[in-house]
Amino acid sequence: MEEDIGRTHKQQTEKQLEIKKQVGDMVSRGLQPKEIIKSFQKEIDKNEISQRTIYKYITDASTIYLTTKIIETLKENNSPENIFIINFIQKWTKTFQKETDDIFGSARKRKVLELAPYINQLERIYRLIKEITPQKTTEREITQNVPIIMPREEQ
Repeated sequence: MEEDIGRTHKQQTEKQLEIKKQVGDMVSRGLQPKEIIKSFQKEIDKNEISQRTIYKYITDASTIYLTTKIIETLKENNSPENIFIINFIQKWTKTFQKETDDIFGSARKRKVLELAPYINQLERIYRLIKEITPQKTTEREITQNVPIIMPREEQ
C-alpha cells in the first residue's frame, strides 16, 4: 500500500515539475495568466493540479523573467549607476548569479518560491530606474528611493 502511495506521489511531483517548466516557457513567450490556465484545463479537471498552484507557478516565473529582463536592460548601458543597481538587485534577491542565461532551467535548484514576494518591488525598481537613468545619481540616492519590504517570515 505504502509503495503505491509513494509511486503516485512521485508521478504527481514529476507532472507538477513538467507543468512548472511549461508555465515558465509560456510566461517567457508573453502569454497572459488566463491563457495559461486555460491550456491546463484538462489537468485541472482531472485533479492532477490545482488552478491555485498554476497561478503560483505563473507568479514565480514572472518574477524571474522580470528580474532577468531588468538586468539585461541595465547591462546594455554599462554606467556605474546601472552596475550598482544590478549588484543591488542580485544581492537583494540572494539567488541571482552574475550570469542569468539559464534562468528557467536552473531556477528549480535555487529556491524560486522565495522570489514571489518581490515581484511588485522589482516593478517599482524598474520604474525608478527608468526615472533616474538619464541623470547622474549617487548610490546613496538610489538606495534612499527604493523601499525595501522584506517578505514576512512564514509561521
